[in-house]
Formats: sequence, C-alpha cells, structure tokens
Amino acid sequence: MKTILFDAERASTLKMAGKILNAGGLVAMPTETVYGLAANALDDRAIERVFRVKGRPQDNPLIVHVGKFDEIVPLVKKIPDITHKLIEQYWPGPLTLIFKKSDLLGMRVTAGLGTVAIRCPAHPAARRLIENAGCPVAAPSANLSGRPSPTTAQHVLNDLDGRIEAVVDGGSCEIGVESSILDISRETPVLLRPGGISEDDLRLFIPGLSVYEQRSASKDEDMPASPGIRHRHYAPRVPFALVEATPEKAASFIRQKAKFTPVGALCFRDESVLYDGMITIEYGKSNEPEVSCRELFEALRTVDKLPIKQLYARLPEGGKLAATLRDRLSRAAAGHILSLEDNR
Repeated sequence: MKTILFDAERASTLKMAGKILNAGGLVAMPTETVYGLAANALDDRAIERVFRVKGRPQDNPLIVHVGKFDEIVPLVKKIPDITHKLIEQYWPGPLTLIFKKSDLLGMRVTAGLGTVAIRCPAHPAARRLIENAGCPVAAPSANLSGRPSPTTAQHVLNDLDGRIEAVVDGGSCEIGVESSILDISRETPVLLRPGGISEDDLRLFIPGLSVYEQRSASKDEDMPASPGIRHRHYAPRVPFALVEATPEKAASFIRQKAKFTPVGALCFRDESVLYDGMITIEYGKSNEPEVSCRELFEALRTVDKLPIKQLYARLPEGGKLAATLRDRLSRAAAGHILSLEDNR
C-alpha cells in the first residue's frame, strides 16, 4: 500500500481524505495534541484495522472525535449537567469526556466497555476532515503501539508508512501531549489522565474532582474505563529509568552511572549544564511546562538515534502541567522510578 501525504491547507485533499474515511480507510490527522489515526467510528472493520495496524492491545479503548457538540448526542445515553459547562470552556480542545455509550457505537471501539471517550479537536483540519467524512471518527495516536506519540506527519510516516491510506500534514502539534481524560459518567467526576488541561484548571469547575492514581490500582477491576491507562506507552527502544531527586542529586547519580555504560540524560535545557560531558536530550526548560510538553515526544524519538544503552531522566516536581509530564515519563519508563534515599 502506498501512503498518500495530503496538505491540510488544501480543501480538495481534505475532501479526498474524508471519502477514504467514509469508505473504511485509515487516515492520520493532525490535532492540537498529537496526530491521530482516524477511522470511521461506526465501522467495526475499520476499527479492527486500527488495532491491527498499530499493534494495539484489544482491551485499550479508542477516543471518538466529533466536529461539534451536537454530534455526541446519538453516541451517548445521557449528557450529565456538568457537560455543558465543560464544553463551553474547553471544546474544541484537549479535553476528552467519558459518557455511558449508546447502542449506535459497537463494542470494538470501546474495547467492550459500556462507556465511550469523546472529544472535539481544536485543529481546524481535523474538524474539516470529520465533517467531510460525515461520521464520528475514532482516533488513537497515529504510531505503533508503545512508541512515542507522533507530533509531526514525519513521525507518523516513520511508524506507519505503507500501512495506512493517507496522512494529512498539518505541521507540528501545538500542545504535543494527549488530551486530559475526565470521566463524567459516574456520580463524582474523575480525572483519569492528565493532559493539556491541568487538574487545577478543572477544579475551578469541579471542586470535588477525584484523581485516579495509577500506582494504587493493583487489580484489573480497579482499572478505569479509559484509553491509555492499562499499557506501557511512549517508550524509546533503549532501557529508560527515572530518578526522583533534586536536579543536582539526580545529575550526580546519572553521571556516576555513565562511568560504567553509555548513558544519555533526558533533561531540561537549564539543567543540561549539570551533565557536562554527557549525551543530553533536552526538552524545554524547568519553568516552561508548555514547551516541555510540546517537545517531549520529539525528544523521546531522538533517543533511539543516539549511541547509548541506557536513558535516565529526572522526574519533574510540582507545578502547572507537572502531573502531565510525570505521567508521560512514568509510562515511558514503565514505572521504573529510582527514589534517592537521601532526597527524602
């Protein structure tokens, strides 16, 4: 199969991409978060292809994307009162909401769950593509399962060229990490995954917001009904571990490890001086969380091109979007976090 590269600025190519989706094909589309692998959400065969092409585990549900609020009505059983306030503030944008699903959606797209995750992307090309397709689209990240999410069309091609019908090139993603996922299908809303919208921002609208803690869930039945929770994600191919410590102590520990094996340090630009003489991969500054989020996946993809056998990174402290960075880094390292005893 030859993968076609479409220009997001051309209306004619977006119409062609929409026809591909409507006919059951797969099209990678730009969003403000990451590139998504779009398929007709009402077509079980197309959904099965998404799982197969990505190598995605069958129990990992997909996020359904719509072009406007009205399009969620036939997809869900009930629209909770809080929905309108959240949508007015954050849609279109990087907020995914979980509802009880209607019978219109098959069980493949929700991985057998009775709930569905839905969002409205802010990227204009994504919304035009959905409009042209004439259907809601399911769109997980457009990468091979487990790899860093794609934030450019080239990242998509690196993973999926020849496996899908088309890629719509909309440039680099503005936010660079996936959406925040908020479950409003239960009595008390639960933030299942931090993303482009912080926990503090959501608490302005939901003072009693609960936050899911992955480390506390030990059994399958404790796992929430959310995409991107059960499995390792974003991982470079080299072993990756996180260090929980101050910048200086973390750098000292990592430099010591570099004496025995080729080591790389994933770090903020303002902390790179602490790794003098080592291979560093930088992503933003410690006081620029938005930039760090935008550059994280590009940095993780760069790692595999370097002559190292081990990657380390310091786990960021508190602050706006720090939870998002910690979440993505922890998943990329498969939870391998080294807490230095003298840092307590």
